[in-house]
Amino acid sequence: MSKLESGEQRIQASRDDIVHFTKLLSSQFESMAAGKNIRILFKGHDLNDRELHNSIALFFDAEKLQKILTNLISNAVKFTPEGGKIAIDVKTSRGGNEGQTEFAEITVSNTGDGIPEDKLKHVFDRFYYLDGSSNREYEGSGIGLALVKELTELHRGEVSVVSSLGTTSFTVKLQLKDDYLRVDEKLETVPVPSAEEMPLLSKNVPVNARTTDEANEKSEPGKENLEILVVEDNHDLRNMIMDILRDEYRVAGAVDGMDGMEKAESSIPDLIISDVMMPRKNGYELCKDLKTNPLTNHIPVILLTAKASKENKLQGLETGADDYLVKPFDQEELLVRIKNLISIRAKLQRKYQGESLTRPVEIKATSVQEKFLKKLTELIDDNLDNDQFGVDDLGRKMAMSRSQIHRKLKALTDQSATNYIRNYRLHRAADLLRQDAGNVTEIAFQVGFNSQTYFSSSFSELFSCSPSEYKQSFISLLNAKKII
Repeated sequence: MSKLESGEQRIQASRDDIVHFTKLLSSQFESMAAGKNIRILFKGHDLNDRELHNSIALFFDAEKLQKILTNLISNAVKFTPEGGKIAIDVKTSRGGNEGQTEFAEITVSNTGDGIPEDKLKHVFDRFYYLDGSSNREYEGSGIGLALVKELTELHRGEVSVVSSLGTTSFTVKLQLKDDYLRVDEKLETVPVPSAEEMPLLSKNVPVNARTTDEANEKSEPGKENLEILVVEDNHDLRNMIMDILRDEYRVAGAVDGMDGMEKAESSIPDLIISDVMMPRKNGYELCKDLKTNPLTNHIPVILLTAKASKENKLQGLETGADDYLVKPFDQEELLVRIKNLISIRAKLQRKYQGESLTRPVEIKATSVQEKFLKKLTELIDDNLDNDQFGVDDLGRKMAMSRSQIHRKLKALTDQSATNYIRNYRLHRAADLLRQDAGNVTEIAFQVGFNSQTYFSSSFSELFSCSPSEYKQSFISLLNAKKII
């Protein structure tokens, strides 16, 4: 508010589809509303009051419009009684300048007691509380609606409220044409297709949604990015999160916790983002199952929820969740939290790269992952001189498929299963060379290499010297110590 007053706040508007934007933001409140058995209904209309199923394109500042709508919808959820209804409508209208100005109107209506007429004129005043009782049920700063008004006027728009017994409606009006914007208030954007250019969708298909999640899951050929699984039962919100991540990660979607568990076991993603309130298996149950399953217990999990209480956060963390994000969430915050978890995993990879290539007895089994690696290295050690022992054999003994053990090892050590086995053999060879336990050919066979040429080239690649040079350097060092 102080930045607005001082003129520091300016809009950075880009052309986008306000129907799609509003619908996606609205979907983030469905879990919160469901907790009170409240239905959220969404619709869009054009100037002739015909129902739309595509878009209304105009210039707006997405960050500031998100603040506007978040305040209006969260207020609607707060003040709607259990079993009530919230309606969100986006339509075009005319007004001002003798009815020649075209607007996009966003109206948020809710059932309930309504606002008394004598209080309506104050609702946009700072520090004015809609709930005027001395022991208010809902705490707040009293500046939410004042901020809505200021941010709307920054767009040179209008906000109004009407209330009668049983219904309250807040309406935000933004101009469709962009001639009111200065050059420094507009960002260059790719034009949104017109209604004529966009295919008409049936009433049951979300605005701008892709026809299938399968299409969403496809990435560019050869993309080497980490894979993130998004588990969310709301189609629009799931697609929105996947679109946020698509530039930096490979993404996959699951429609509920049960579907998410199946996909997590089969693909072993690098990170999972899951809603809490879902049918069949909720987010808490999913997280618990993931963290108790040897295939998936290493995967970081971010839980999304509309419930921000301490008890809800503790419940999520107790199931093993690695992070917790409250809806409606900020896109940048989600990306930062993902990067933080991936950074932590990278540190663990460096730790396990060093520990997992030592003798199994030297590994302190203080975590589930270390126990997994200890069992893995023991199996390789037991078959060290068997040149036929490979990834498939290791997977069978660990009760995992080839792809599952590859994905898990890649996540823990940043090495493929094949490289992990080979490097372990080479580190054991280095141990034997330091101990002068035989010549190079004998040691190659002891660690499962049936070709001395391949052993020597692999050893040189890992240690930057040949096995003979490596052995000689340690013999020379030992002799020098004896002389001293």
